[in-house]
Amino acid sequence: MLISRAKRTFLFIIAVFLIFNSGDFFQSEAFAKNKKQIKKHTKTNTKTKTKTLLKGKAKKSIKKKKGKRVNTSKIFEVVKDTLLADGISYKNYYIGTGRLVHSVHVLQADLSETENPIMIFKAGNKITELEKLQVMISRFDTITGYKTLGAINANFWRAVSNYPIGPTFSEGEPVEIITHKRWSSCFFDFDGKPYIDNYYINGIIRKDDGELLSIKTVNRRKDSLGIVVYNRFAGDTIPYVQKNRFQKVLLDALFDMYLNQSVDDSTEPVIDTAMIKEEVLNRERLEMLEFPLRKLSLSYLSRPAVNRETKCIVLSRDTGVVAIPLNGCLLSLGTDIDTNLIPGVGDTLYIKYSTNVNEEIEFLNSVAGTPRLVRHGNAKNEAVAEGSRGRRFINRALPRTGIGTDKKRETVFLVAIEPGNNGKSGASLAEFSIAMKKIGAYNAMNLDGGGSTIMVVKGKNVLHKNRPELSRKISVGVGFIKKPELLKNILKKNK
Repeated sequence: MLISRAKRTFLFIIAVFLIFNSGDFFQSEAFAKNKKQIKKHTKTNTKTKTKTLLKGKAKKSIKKKKGKRVNTSKIFEVVKDTLLADGISYKNYYIGTGRLVHSVHVLQADLSETENPIMIFKAGNKITELEKLQVMISRFDTITGYKTLGAINANFWRAVSNYPIGPTFSEGEPVEIITHKRWSSCFFDFDGKPYIDNYYINGIIRKDDGELLSIKTVNRRKDSLGIVVYNRFAGDTIPYVQKNRFQKVLLDALFDMYLNQSVDDSTEPVIDTAMIKEEVLNRERLEMLEFPLRKLSLSYLSRPAVNRETKCIVLSRDTGVVAIPLNGCLLSLGTDIDTNLIPGVGDTLYIKYSTNVNEEIEFLNSVAGTPRLVRHGNAKNEAVAEGSRGRRFINRALPRTGIGTDKKRETVFLVAIEPGNNGKSGASLAEFSIAMKKIGAYNAMNLDGGGSTIMVVKGKNVLHKNRPELSRKISVGVGFIKKPELLKNILKKNK
């Protein structure tokens, strides 16, 4: 009987189906051996693929997960490398794995090739002010004659009051000395070498007869007790009277919320008018406490620095509203200070701010943040140990800012990770730790991030190429500067 081609094909398919489902084929020795060889060949082939190197990228492999093929390529690519000055450069890296790629921007200073380029910028030169980083840089360059090559945002700050959080020093003078929880700080010595640790500051005043007086805080008073030191970051006078205070604080808060309405930054509280009113009333209350207190005007006789005494002479004793000397500070004496301990005009005093670690090193500048990202080459964030438990702050892919150093402290890294866009992603703290180590950081710490993240190079925000002027107002910035030769020589003499 003749069978058509279509029928023959159909019967062949049925026969194959029955053979493969009978179980005999799978139990045959030949098939088992063949299956083992196929598996071995596939495994060997996969290893070979894994070892294949791509130009500008590290090892590449393909894994199968939940029925989908996932690219796990390890990427470390230099996109841009620009020399800004001798020993100082700007770099842009792509760092990540597969589809999770971070655009990492790095300002890098080789301290063996440049003389202490570190500078701390304070918004409005006042503890309570917020300002765009570009504005801080422009004003600083205009006044000093320096040239700022690049900078990033630094400290977190307290909502509404705008006080920077953590020990902050600029050119030896304190902006803030109180450590928050167990947060980290980065101190810089006179050569610009960075030291990252958990610092706590102790301030004392020594009289000529050796008697010591303790400093309670700087640039802000919490109550009517203790000694408070006010300097150029407190304002022009103490009490510092600010006109239209409520309107200014409100406008700053509204501007900040408008600019960052699309940024999912869980590290910042929601600000409302009730909070603003409460803060303004609190400042006015503290001014009333400050007004009748006794105040000493001091002039510096030596350059201020951390971990060494600053020699001062008493210029005047007064109460009420008192001006802060141009090259000096003001001591406000609380109601609990014995009047017999108050120095007279012409007396010599010595002010010293000491650190709990590295106390043998004289420091000039510092910034603070949280958490530690890399400790002695180990990339692991220490958020919980430093007192931060917010899951979104720790785990969400956010824009990030950080600072790091190599093992010998000869290189300083100022780092910013872009917000998620154009196929790139923000980073969790764990991912940021890995990125910091990959660029060469042996020790590193996290600074304020989220909507505050900014890196300015040659006056423009490199994180937003289409809107380089974009920036929120921040409290503190840290950057690299180039000093004119004349000023270099003057600073060397005063060191």
